[in-house]
Amino acid sequence: MRILVRLLAGAVSACGARPPVVAPPKEPPVVLVPPAPPGSASRQHSPRQPASPRDADLAGAWGGWLSEGITYQVCMEIPADLGREGVVAYFDGLECAGTIRHVASDGARHTFVETLLWGTVSQGGNCVDTGRIEVSLNPDGSLAWAWFQIDASTPQVTTTLQKLPECR
Repeated sequence: MRILVRLLAGAVSACGARPPVVAPPKEPPVVLVPPAPPGSASRQHSPRQPASPRDADLAGAWGGWLSEGITYQVCMEIPADLGREGVVAYFDGLECAGTIRHVASDGARHTFVETLLWGTVSQGGNCVDTGRIEVSLNPDGSLAWAWFQIDASTPQVTTTLQKLPECR
């Protein structure tokens, strides 16, 4: 077998031809997923579709004014797939923003945990790093909105949000 390979290699080089260059096969991209926190089954979220048409009405951008000693605006984008992250931003008096993650629903009320990524106290801003947001659709199509300290049972601030084309 070695002799045949040498003969073929010699014949190819004698003819001046070069063996074809074959590109190595492309490997699929590697996606790194951090390990799951202790006690949880998986860090990856499986897509969850809204449980009812009314839940589908939650999807989209919602905005309104808040007041708790200072007055400011909030805009919250709730994804149609509640298993994906959404966005929350506070502005015009309080400047911070981050992500929201759907964590529970009792049918009418939906609970999200927010994780602020900029504007936090630790970054020199005025916002705490995390909070809990509870929302429910009102009969008129507006959204009842309440913000809680992460482990509190009483909301720190409440308002009613209106559907918007987008958060700007």
